[in-house]
Amino acid sequence: MASYQNVVQPPSFLPKNGKPELKWSEWLRIFENYLVAIDAHAFSPARKMSLLFNRLGVAGQRVFDNLPPVSPPLSDGMLWNEYEEGKARMMKQYADESSVLLE
Repeated sequence: MASYQNVVQPPSFLPKNGKPELKWSEWLRIFENYLVAIDAHAFSPARKMSLLFNRLGVAGQRVFDNLPPVSPPLSDGMLWNEYEEGKARMMKQYADESSVLLE
């Protein structure tokens, strides 16, 4: 079994109340690169969703828990599962958010 101890976890998306430091799309790219780095292609959708939920941060988890479910896209051929639905819920919530500029 490979060791991924040296793979740095992505930052929490929203560790505390307020505005995220990164746009959702930027943060999701970082998170999905992390999944590649830890060889998560064989993980179940439930496990990927658990990793995503863990990295949302405390405030991000509260936001997620209060979002309504999202319907699957009609015809893009994507396999719809709890991980894809979770990403879509957050995308809908943060689609128009711009990131905070760090000084």
